[in-house]
Amino acid sequence: MNRRQFLSMAGAFAGYTGSTGDAFAFVRPDASPLIRSLVLVDLDGGNDGLNTVIPIADPLYRALRPRLAISRNRALPIDARTALHPSLLPLMDAWRTKELAIVQGVGYEAPNRSHYRSRQIWDTASGADEYRSDGWLARVGGSLAHPPRAIEAGSFVASCDAAAHLVATHDASDRVNVIHLSLHGFDTHENQARRHASLLARSAEGLALLRAKSIASGA
Repeated sequence: MNRRQFLSMAGAFAGYTGSTGDAFAFVRPDASPLIRSLVLVDLDGGNDGLNTVIPIADPLYRALRPRLAISRNRALPIDARTALHPSLLPLMDAWRTKELAIVQGVGYEAPNRSHYRSRQIWDTASGADEYRSDGWLARVGGSLAHPPRAIEAGSFVASCDAAAHLVATHDASDRVNVIHLSLHGFDTHENQARRHASLLARSAEGLALLRAKSIASGA
């Protein structure tokens, strides 16, 4: 990836689901070229991708998830075969305006079942049998990006609000402004349906706020 390709991500906000296979990306094609920001959102713990981006037309989805499957009348359809969890309603405006992209099947070869090791592989973009200490973003961006700034502002929505402020006030330098946000708690092994719905609602509320404030500031 060269300088132009990396900087073409200006104004992009990405939320990825860890090791579960789906990624969300918000892109502002009309963003000012003077604002170059990449916000990475980590749904920490292992999000349930099948109940986030739902294969709603696949009968196996309901057959294999008799107690967890989201019903058709509650899901948010995005095409004839796919829907989003109802808690993601705040993101639908971005979908309708074609500012939200969903990439499915994101992963790596020979996935590791250890959360700790899997997280290492995701953070460093290393092979399954390779151990690195340098993150993938540092290698891709090099001198083109500021070191990522992690924001923990008490709540995820507050963190998104703080990120929106940093995006809006970023100067016009050629270096990409990189911000890292985390929403913890996605190991939802107990009370899965209720907990997962609450977490997705918080993530959608925060991302919608980040998008709205960025648009309002012209970022």
